[in-house]
Amino acid sequence: MAIPLDTPPSMVDIKPPTTFLLIRHGETDENIKKLMQGQRNTLLNTTGKSQAKELALRISEHYPKINQIYSSDLERALFTAKIAAEQLCLEVIQDISFKEVSWGIVEGIPIKDVEPLRTQESLQAKTWRERWSYPYFQDAEPYNVAMERVKKGLATIAEKSPGETIAIFTHSRIIKILMEDALDTESTPELKNCGIARFTYSSSQEENRLKFEELVHLIQANH
Repeated sequence: MAIPLDTPPSMVDIKPPTTFLLIRHGETDENIKKLMQGQRNTLLNTTGKSQAKELALRISEHYPKINQIYSSDLERALFTAKIAAEQLCLEVIQDISFKEVSWGIVEGIPIKDVEPLRTQESLQAKTWRERWSYPYFQDAEPYNVAMERVKKGLATIAEKSPGETIAIFTHSRIIKILMEDALDTESTPELKNCGIARFTYSSSQEENRLKFEELVHLIQANH
């Protein structure tokens, strides 16, 4: 069909939005023990594996039109992704863009014990947005750096897959960063194992192209 001559150039280039389902992995023993996991390559426990299988069935019912599956290369996310991929007859594409935030020196430490190890820069920041510019702990990845790599990964996929639904198996802090950024608040709903945050990515010229739509839990989880 011919494009009317008076159509603005920006309207000609607009692509349909891409839907992203950002999915947290199943349960690990570290979740139960409340340890800082970060980029440690921890594994799903027995409950986590059962959750992954149940999630795969629910996903195929609720989101039957998933076009592609991506995953963090960390085993807890990758295992969860592979179970879903088998159910949906898709391949898993590993992408380190969706790895968990690195917590530096506190990885493996109980969450309750990390506050005294916070960096002075993060403690002295006046706003949460400012705090995101600094590492929370020695050798940790600042939230802004993590967010930049994830958004770059999403943009790359969206450019190749306009109008498609993409499932990405990743980690709690990565998903929470995107939710908090999109909603402009640190007060966001609880994200449990196998929770799904749905976003839409627009190719328009608007500054914030990633829009948070909803958070759903298709299965019961305690962590």
